[in-house]
Amino acid sequence: MANRRNFPRQSPASLSESFTRFAELECQGMSDLYYRLSLGIAADNDLLELAIQAKSGQPRPNLFFAAVQRLLMDEPDHPLAAFYPHISGGSAPHGGPLPEDPAPAFRVFCLERQQALTGLLANRMVQTNVVRRCARILPAFAYVNRLGLGGTLFLIEIGASAGLNMLLDRYGYDYGEGRVYGNRLSPVQISSTFRGSQRPVIPGAIPDLADRIGVDLNPVELNDPEETQWLKALVWPERRDELGLLEAALKVASEHPPRVVKGDALDLLPGLIDAVPGDQVPCLIHSHVLNQFPREARVMFWSLVENRGVNRNLAVISMEGVREGEHAAEEVTYFRDGARTNLRLANSDSHGYWVEWLVE
Repeated sequence: MANRRNFPRQSPASLSESFTRFAELECQGMSDLYYRLSLGIAADNDLLELAIQAKSGQPRPNLFFAAVQRLLMDEPDHPLAAFYPHISGGSAPHGGPLPEDPAPAFRVFCLERQQALTGLLANRMVQTNVVRRCARILPAFAYVNRLGLGGTLFLIEIGASAGLNMLLDRYGYDYGEGRVYGNRLSPVQISSTFRGSQRPVIPGAIPDLADRIGVDLNPVELNDPEETQWLKALVWPERRDELGLLEAALKVASEHPPRVVKGDALDLLPGLIDAVPGDQVPCLIHSHVLNQFPREARVMFWSLVENRGVNRNLAVISMEGVREGEHAAEEVTYFRDGARTNLRLANSDSHGYWVEWLVE
């Protein structure tokens, strides 16, 4: 998470609508568990009263489900755990329907642990590191690299969490077309698919980075077991493949620790951009982060980017959800000799399972 300024308090009615939207826009086809639970919570005043305790500015459905899962990880014998495959050791359809209704066990579990849940909701943040999203970052990164903005790219990630996605050049990628990009020997092997007729130009060897740094309000400390448990709790229950990627990426990070600085992105970004040497090109990346900014903070973000882009070449790779039918969109905004260009590069699954490239 990167910024926490001036969020209005959410009403129970508005929160109910948030859970309904979360079910319909995020969960359908991705998690039947969260889909059914979200619709149930939207109509349950007791659970809404719990969920509204979440830290201001956070996407409350995500935070609420992660807090429940974190507590459940310590109680693998609870009946609710049967609906969480990576806790129970069972299996569940990949986004398919559940054979039983999880709502009764979920409600009992939450109401019996209100104090513990409230503590997590008030103090934790949604700091996902969905490693498969690197399958979306890679073609966008390769595109920016080919623009020839005047130097090697210096990666700056906004809302970096543990910084695992900044290690994208240390992973391998298979888009199901008979070729592996990147590091074939990495413990992190990311699978995805391309849709549509266009294909991005991706070199077999990922272009070098000059350096990389992330910024986050509360960086995840990878040496703290409780912090890494929280990262795992943020993984959706049916996504055992994503959990495996996360665990493999944590191993890579233990050997190549990413650098993430603590603070508000709007305060730190000007200095971070200015510190990039003149023969290197700042390349900012954000993935499902700006949606957590209030409107005025998003305006401030693009204003500071514009101010820096007037005086030096730089690029911003944006990966955020959209309301046009796709799960998410990849856009690049770059500045060359003070001129700004914005281009939509791709539509994609929000977790990186597919990418529909749009440009030549």
